[in-house]
Amino acid sequence: MIRIFLRCLLCSVLLAITSACGGGGGSDSQASNGTVPGTQRPPTADFTIPTHALRGAEISVDASLSSDDSGIATYSVDFGDATPNVTQTIPVFSHNYNASGNYSVLLTVINNQGISSSMAKIITIGMVGSTPVNLSNTPSDISQTPIISLSSNGLIIVGWYEYGDIMVSRSTDGGSTFSSGSILFPAQAGFRLGLTGIATSGNNIHTVATAFDSMYGGAEIIYAKSNNGGTTFAPSKYISPYDSTNSTTASIATDGGNTVGIVWGDTNIVEYWKPGGNYLVKSFDGGSSFTAPVKFIGQNGSSITMTTSDTYVTSLDGPSFNTQIMFMQSKNNSTALSSPMNISNTPLQAWNQIVGVDPAGNIHITWMEASDNTNKRIMYTVSTDSGVTFKAPVIIVDPSQNPTCYSMVTGSTGQVFISWVTGELFSNNFRTFLTYTTNGGTSFIQALKMPSVTNEGYCPKVIYRGANQLGITWTSPLWTPDNRRGDIYYSNIQVSP
Repeated sequence: MIRIFLRCLLCSVLLAITSACGGGGGSDSQASNGTVPGTQRPPTADFTIPTHALRGAEISVDASLSSDDSGIATYSVDFGDATPNVTQTIPVFSHNYNASGNYSVLLTVINNQGISSSMAKIITIGMVGSTPVNLSNTPSDISQTPIISLSSNGLIIVGWYEYGDIMVSRSTDGGSTFSSGSILFPAQAGFRLGLTGIATSGNNIHTVATAFDSMYGGAEIIYAKSNNGGTTFAPSKYISPYDSTNSTTASIATDGGNTVGIVWGDTNIVEYWKPGGNYLVKSFDGGSSFTAPVKFIGQNGSSITMTTSDTYVTSLDGPSFNTQIMFMQSKNNSTALSSPMNISNTPLQAWNQIVGVDPAGNIHITWMEASDNTNKRIMYTVSTDSGVTFKAPVIIVDPSQNPTCYSMVTGSTGQVFISWVTGELFSNNFRTFLTYTTNGGTSFIQALKMPSVTNEGYCPKVIYRGANQLGITWTSPLWTPDNRRGDIYYSNIQVSP
């Protein structure tokens, strides 16, 4: 009995194993005869598309990179602009975008077995950029914090910090090529230099920097000029009094002729948090001599712009963590400033303001404000009555984008261009954006990802070259594994009118 039982049990086990392995049974026999389809793997969807294009220009989507073992039956593209999807049997598509913006283009491919696969890529409509030019080309040195200026004769001047020295390069062909970098302010023993401003008027180049005394403390404002388009510079000279204060954050401007204005802020050397006021000096002979400093309200941090007769100045004022943007002006090339006007009126802390004026006399001011350093936003206001009143400030970049290191430039017919970066320091994952207005600040277009600037680009500075043309300079890369800190790049940018 036991033997019969074990024999039956063994037969049952063998039968179960045979069934699990596909033996016996009608349907399993058909599979072994090849009636069940083979392995159904999805196709690979991939395509090429321009990263940037002008509005109205024809762009091409090429899905030839897509593949499948059984062959692809159809290609379908959603261009992301609410136009109907396009489905066809060939992999190349063309399309026109009628509005500036960042669009997600979705490709879907279906193979001959009916299985689909998709891929999406972003295209920015409204701008194109030229191939970047490396101005510094010093892979073993530190090149950082570029500043740019455009003269009335088309001369482009770029200055930057490079391993102790302040360097300068010039372009006389609209940014296609630049001269080799030359020393503007040479490194000085016991001092750290920081370039803070460049202003141009024809072939006259005016520059201002901060010299930090590393040995005894304190900092002073130094100035140097060129009368030959930046080919050579005269020896630098001190502008701020050589005293026991920190004189920093200088800003410089010209009226397009021989008048030059410089502003800066003072703080106490020991108790550096105590403001010492802001100061204004002017030169009426092209920088050969300057007036005595005139003190005006505010903490350390001011900016200046000029027309042929008027000077506009901003400064910071107020208690810590609630500083406000103050506006002042002087008429007819005077050094006397008007009573300060609070234009930010924010419960937050405001700082890093930029003031500019367009040919129509409209005054544009941007600044950053935040409740803390991780909740930053970029603000903007404009005066259309020569600084008598300003419109209510508007948010240009909200805190969700975590903007930093921004710049602003005005155009010739009501344009204002604002650029900035988002991302985390030392991570090389920055993204550079630009927004602009063509109606004097009434409205701004959607922020567009800047062309030419890679994800390592940092601190963009922009100039307006005219006729929907910009120039941009930046540092790239900011940080790399071998501790190199960058080269200085320049690119021309064309925007859709």
